[in-house]
Amino acid sequence: MDNDKKRREIQFTQYLDPPANLSELRVRVRLSEDHKGVESFSVSQRSAVWGEIQEIIRFDCSAREGVNVHKFFKKPAEKLYLDKEKTYDTVFELMDDIEKNWQIYKSRYEEKR
Repeated sequence: MDNDKKRREIQFTQYLDPPANLSELRVRVRLSEDHKGVESFSVSQRSAVWGEIQEIIRFDCSAREGVNVHKFFKKPAEKLYLDKEKTYDTVFELMDDIEKNWQIYKSRYEEKR
């Protein structure tokens, strides 16, 4: 990855269940070249299930693809496109969705076994 793209990328992880730290919210945002907009992003939940870290749900988009969700808790996993813009507000909205629903998503993942 070139230095410009690295400078435009923001990444962080937040634990959803302290102090156990078995579920996390991971966020990666790549800013537009002028740093005023969002070029791409990924907002995902990873949780310990059956003794291993599993990706439970991921909202993402790329420079070429619209906002979508991967529901790994479905059997089979499902990908749906969402009617949402690539904006900071969308990133915060999707982070909020995971923060509010992570226990439900994890429970559904555990049920699919």
